[in-house]
Amino acid sequence: MKELIIIRHAKSKDAMYGASTIMSDFARELHERGVQQAEEMAKKVVNKAGKISLLIASSAIRTVSTAKYFAQELHIKPSLIQQEPLLYNCDYETYYSVLADVADTIDTVAIFGHNPGITHFIQSLDVAKIAAMPTCGVFAVKLHTNHWKEMGECKKDFWFFMEP
Repeated sequence: MKELIIIRHAKSKDAMYGASTIMSDFARELHERGVQQAEEMAKKVVNKAGKISLLIASSAIRTVSTAKYFAQELHIKPSLIQQEPLLYNCDYETYYSVLADVADTIDTVAIFGHNPGITHFIQSLDVAKIAAMPTCGVFAVKLHTNHWKEMGECKKDFWFFMEP
């Protein structure tokens, strides 16, 4: 049995474009509200799920920053967050591909990403209906397999959904 916790990044600052300031989408930082969301949801998820063995995050600033709050709550060094550039604004199939590379010795993974890909990934799991993943929303499933490569074909059970 594997456990997968899917988390959309917390609320980020808007991209700013102007004569003196350009902030790319990739470099957007967390908004004050996003920091509060990440702190709150990290506590809730750790209380609900317990130990999480691996954190995988899109390498975008807002996503890694969100993952750091979870790492802090889990007492994991932020340097151990696996940053995955492929998760930045990807399609849902990329989530399957990234997770297929996780070692089978790891039982619980939290993966952090972006809309719309993260919502489409959750919908593809076909365990619960969700229209759109909110910022810092958390969706979790239990996978009836011992191999991450089999997650696409294995039986899945809805575990929980939380939002700030």
